Amino acid sequence: LTVLLMNVVAFLGGGTQGVRQCWQPRCMAVFGLIGTIYALGDFLEMLSMSKLSGGVYQVLLQTKLLNTALLCWWLKGSGQ
Repeated sequence: LTVLLMNVVAFLGGGTQGVRQCWQPRCMAVFGLIGTIYALGDFLEMLSMSKLSGGVYQVLLQTKLLNTALLCWWLKGSGQ
């Protein structure tokens, strides 16, 4: 459902060219890798919930944002 919705948004914003841009191999590789790393992080987060104290767990959650920003910067070569 999300993929369909985002294709509609891309079509409304840029027509068929906008949809084609979403499915370029470079875009798929960048965002696919980020999504895979996020999925791995979510899996590890579920495992750690029962093993860590509350404070350490909160620090772990906050590092996800930093890791995402660094990966985007490194993979896409762009900053904020």
